[in-house]
Amino acid sequence: MDNSHEPWAGARLTLTYNTGEHKRTRMYFLDFNVALGRRATPAGGSFDTPEALLTTMLRLRIGAALAHHPLAADGDMELGNLRLRDMVSEYPNLLQSWVMAPAIGNEHPAPGMWVHRAVTAGVRAIHLFPNKTGFALNEPGMQPLLEEIANAELPVVLDFRDRHDCYRPVSWPRLTALCRAHTKVRFAVVGVQREEAGHLARALEACSNLFVEYHRLTNPRILTQLHAAGFGDRLLFGTGMPAQAGECVLEMTHRSGLKKDAIRAVSGANARTLLGVVEPEAISPLEVEPIVRPSGVTIDACAYLGHHNTLRQNRTNTDALFSEGHRLQVHKTFVSSFSAIYGHPGQGNRETAEAIRQYPGTFFGHAVVNPHCPEDMQTDLPACFDNHGGFVGMAFFCDAHQATMCHAGYKPALRFAQERQIPVMVHGASDRDWETFAQKYPDICFVLAGLGSHAETEETWLHLKRWLLEVPTLYGAFNSGFPRRGALESLYRDGGGKKMLYASGYPECDMAFQLGRIMHCNLRQNQRINILGGNALLVYDIGEYTNDLMT
Repeated sequence: MDNSHEPWAGARLTLTYNTGEHKRTRMYFLDFNVALGRRATPAGGSFDTPEALLTTMLRLRIGAALAHHPLAADGDMELGNLRLRDMVSEYPNLLQSWVMAPAIGNEHPAPGMWVHRAVTAGVRAIHLFPNKTGFALNEPGMQPLLEEIANAELPVVLDFRDRHDCYRPVSWPRLTALCRAHTKVRFAVVGVQREEAGHLARALEACSNLFVEYHRLTNPRILTQLHAAGFGDRLLFGTGMPAQAGECVLEMTHRSGLKKDAIRAVSGANARTLLGVVEPEAISPLEVEPIVRPSGVTIDACAYLGHHNTLRQNRTNTDALFSEGHRLQVHKTFVSSFSAIYGHPGQGNRETAEAIRQYPGTFFGHAVVNPHCPEDMQTDLPACFDNHGGFVGMAFFCDAHQATMCHAGYKPALRFAQERQIPVMVHGASDRDWETFAQKYPDICFVLAGLGSHAETEETWLHLKRWLLEVPTLYGAFNSGFPRRGALESLYRDGGGKKMLYASGYPECDMAFQLGRIMHCNLRQNQRINILGGNALLVYDIGEYTNDLMT
């Protein structure tokens, strides 16, 4: 079949691309975590064919991928594994990871036979899903399976997703015990979340045969921290596609602050060593045109100051936030205080005011409103917007405060915002009937934070899209820690190009992680520039500081 008209033409076998006279860059990246085949859940869609996956890989400059089949993960392991084998047979840069599980009785092939079939099929890793397939790491059936895997010298991928594709906390004592009991097996853990960074570091210290794929480990500068601790050779780049947007972790890796050799290690060299992949020069690395990042104004619509216990990291002060924004060329940042969110709005908003004073023109404030403290609003809101230049909006944290937008405690703040036309950023109220609610406050621009998450059901996501498209004063900030692949592009193409704002959620998430979603999305340069900063200028009045951005 002639595929020369496709963007992935030539990917089969030789993997050569026509790059013309443009400067070329090598594609060292190996995606350690991708699903190839039709998925049962709609979030992120599916890579139904190898060509669909290769097209995305080429756009993101990812040269190879370790893939498992969704059917094997969610339903029939044996049939899913065989389908994967047949799908990738002509694509040497798509590597197989077969899904297995410890047997109870005769439900699966005998471990020796099963692993032998995998080796014969050219499999490079064995993928285990304890939560999806319902077994414990210390289950008796693990012993014979791991012994056969060790004899075959294959690594084991431990993936802690559940049946809904949501990640659950890792059982660290059991994982550590498993690694120590099977020192000949190399384990790669997938799904470690930002709150588990401390557990991970201790496990890496205790187990030299433990590796980590880091697409859910979104702590700021986490790669440099783990590299400095001596674990740089055990970090594995992976995207979690197609459920998660691979653009995020790609940019987090590129902009991690690691030196070039260290980036090459975490982006692909470590994985190639682990998988025993020796690729001929004609296949790896690929050479294509380099990624071109948009160079317009960047405005971060949501970042935080102070300390949050669950993040297990140092306090985020104004100097640290300014330094990180400067490093990543984020020109303006809208901040609010963790203290204000968690019970002390007056004190926290004063902390925000101090940050604005220290870095005028760079930091702007969201005044946090707690509906359970309406008496504080009478003095706090005028103090923010009358006495401190630089407050540009309010922030409602409905989830943290366990209140809906209709809570009586919000009404004084909404009246204040309506009178002064102050934007309101809303966290955790995506199920609100925004079409009706916005009509009550026609002079307020509402910004929904954390938009475009994989955790949203398809019905919720469709409602959100409809509201954003139909409600003139409703906008969305894409700062989810589990970003749904394609959500941003689909909203833009449906007509919501002016409704999307960049936000990092720093330090809850690495600033570059969220930048990647926009920097590398499948949109044109001018469209990405609008999301990065232009749209924020439509919502927020930053007064005299607008001119320096537009010149």
